[in-house]
Amino acid sequence: VVTVLARIADADLTKFAGSSDKGIESGKWYTDAALWAKENKILLNDAAFAGKGACKRSHMAMMIVRYLDNLGVSYTVPDVAVTIADRDKMTNEELHAFEVLTKLGIFKGKSNNVMDPDGLTTRAELAALMHRLHNVVK
Repeated sequence: VVTVLARIADADLTKFAGSSDKGIESGKWYTDAALWAKENKILLNDAAFAGKGACKRSHMAMMIVRYLDNLGVSYTVPDVAVTIADRDKMTNEELHAFEVLTKLGIFKGKSNNVMDPDGLTTRAELAALMHRLHNVVK
């Protein structure tokens, strides 16, 4: 995820080459992008960063909003109510992220207005999210 976000941002990762940080394994294909994401406060909990594996949907949503904030992308969204059926399962930051991304058309959720914050982001969902995000950023 951090590698894709760095590429969409056209981030210069050369300054991170050979660098290391606690919590981010050095020498991996994703290390430079993870260091960039940490420096730019996109990672949620960098001490627990794992370069592989699934990402919770709520974590994905929060990272995307932090990414937009970091890039200075204006994401003024229409002041319309968003129905989120499982909002009681979310923190305030998670709810904010899902509301913003739903209004921008980046996050579609599951059926019946369920965002499934604790569910894992599938590869297909990741691809769709990154495509929609790219369209908003560019």
